[in-house]
Amino acid sequence: MQRKRPILIEWEDGRIHITARVHFSGWKKAAVQNVPMRGSVLSGLRRQFSAENPYFASLMGNALDFPEWEGRPIEVSFTLVEAERRPWVDFFLVPRLGVSCAAFFPLWRPWGSKRILLFAGDIRTRYHYTPRQVGLVACHEFGHAMGLGDLYGGLAPYGLCYRPPAALTAEMPFNDLMRTSFRQEWFTPNDLEMALFAQQECAPQTHVPTGWWKGLRKVSGAVRGKNVDPEEARRDRQRQRENRKRRRRNRLVRWFSPGRRRKK
Repeated sequence: MQRKRPILIEWEDGRIHITARVHFSGWKKAAVQNVPMRGSVLSGLRRQFSAENPYFASLMGNALDFPEWEGRPIEVSFTLVEAERRPWVDFFLVPRLGVSCAAFFPLWRPWGSKRILLFAGDIRTRYHYTPRQVGLVACHEFGHAMGLGDLYGGLAPYGLCYRPPAALTAEMPFNDLMRTSFRQEWFTPNDLEMALFAQQECAPQTHVPTGWWKGLRKVSGAVRGKNVDPEEARRDRQRQRENRKRRRRNRLVRWFSPGRRRKK
């Protein structure tokens, strides 16, 4: 039995289907310019994976860098489910200024619930979003929940310390939604390709990172390195489980060791 995932990407025979289980918490009735933030989020997500997206309206397999799909048309479909039970992508709505963010770090995995903190504006610039921009910010953070890193030029603001390329390329255009949070427009085929690899390899995908974190997979759809073998990924997960068990065992040994006992 396959475990449920908050975002499930299925691909077969030229079709890519994305199923997202979303949930809303916080100020559920929060609104921006009398438009509910919840409605802006839902409409923004549906818009990204519909025919309105110029990249997905006539998507060909060549854009995804998969040899078996070369020259074939690719159909992208999207199903949005408001889940009542975990796992889900939880949008915590806040009708105030703040810094919208999502949990994205080297320990990201495709299973397990994700949380997105969504504000009505940016406190750093005192900028209030429009309803459409709320949807774009939600989609940008949703990209992190799919396993995508930021495409910012320069130093990333949250401590992962990598410098993605700011140069414009065919795979990383100016209007890539991961380049900024609310000024750009669309998910691109490169983003979709990286989300596919994130789910397949159970590792977050970043844009040409030079970060210090050893657990960060140095892979991207734009400049792609060595593909991770599934058997190697399985052994890597087994080693991680064994390391966690060893650390827990060592903590117990230290805790119950005679040196920790209080002297009378």
